[in-house]
Amino acid sequence: MVLKDWLKFSAAHLIGLDLGTGSLKVIIAENRNGRPALHTVFKQPMSGLRKGAIVDLAEVSAALARALTEARKMSKTGTGNIYINIGTHQSRVQNSKGIVAVS
Repeated sequence: MVLKDWLKFSAAHLIGLDLGTGSLKVIIAENRNGRPALHTVFKQPMSGLRKGAIVDLAEVSAALARALTEARKMSKTGTGNIYINIGTHQSRVQNSKGIVAVS
């Protein structure tokens, strides 16, 4: 979903996460009559990434948990609309729809 679609149809809040080498940045935007408005911005220290690759999964998980807990305090509806950015050339995205059977 792109920003213009969120502004038309989505909930009141949107959360953006940026995972960087030294910190995790969070932005919460709110939909005010079809226009995005900055609600909150905060930053958490994090040392689990190096050049976009996860080197300490426990540290990254803990930082994400802290950030999402803080975001939930500020926006109960935003946690359903989370967009994440991890700056690396190693990531790949695969869009898929449907059901996968797991045995």
